[in-house]
Amino acid sequence: SGKVKSVGAMAHTNGSTVMSVVIENDHQGTLCEEIKPRTQEEVDKLSDTQLMDIIREAGIVGMGGATFPTHVKLSSGLGKVDTIIVNVSECEPYIVADDRLCQEYPDEMIKGLQVIMKILNLNAAHIGIEDNKPAAVKALRREIDPQTGIQVDVLPAKYPQGAEKQLIQAITGQPD
Repeated sequence: SGKVKSVGAMAHTNGSTVMSVVIENDHQGTLCEEIKPRTQEEVDKLSDTQLMDIIREAGIVGMGGATFPTHVKLSSGLGKVDTIIVNVSECEPYIVADDRLCQEYPDEMIKGLQVIMKILNLNAAHIGIEDNKPAAVKALRREIDPQTGIQVDVLPAKYPQGAEKQLIQAITGQPD
């Protein structure tokens, strides 16, 4: 929440220019009255298609430079995925974004993972995190209901543990 400061073309992470709204954060986190967060019961009643539509319409994308649309990534895995791994391994010593997210928003992370599990029709998921993030591990484990099939895999803090192939190998024992 905050005050709209400007509307106009701005540089995007992919190198293009896009129409943007610049908002001065008021640090209140006030939701617009038109936004009505769904309860867990409401989410549970939605189909995988409805959930994918919500993700698409919300414009949720990956945080990498390509900002790859999440609904496309999920669509490509329908019927093909038997395991999901959430990569929370930050192998560089001063990267702490995932660590902070796990500590500050563990409930939201777990709920989001459960939505992905529902879309992909999975009964189990792994969160790969390095052993030098004990507060994040504790926060995640505190929020996880054992019935969800979600487990936290604590891995040795070593480079390049957060790389895709290394993480898959460490958690599943499979090369990729």
